[in-house]
Amino acid sequence: MPTASFYDDISPMFGGQKQAIPPPTLCPDCRLRQRLLFRNDLSLYHRKSDLSGKQIVSMYAPEKPYVRVRPGRVVGRRVG
Repeated sequence: MPTASFYDDISPMFGGQKQAIPPPTLCPDCRLRQRLLFRNDLSLYHRKSDLSGKQIVSMYAPEKPYVRVRPGRVVGRRVG
């Protein structure tokens, strides 16, 4: 567990005042479990890659505004 001086060293300054960063309240395994709860592994969609035009399997629906290049990598937002 990082020491209090570590949190003091990385705390940002806004308007000349140092903002405190609180230490985590959950253990690393519990934080990972919470992050994984928001993944969409159950709903997969067929859509075309915006780069190659090939059919890919994606966790984003075709009507979503994300540019898909290859599975597992979001590059940016679709324009237009």
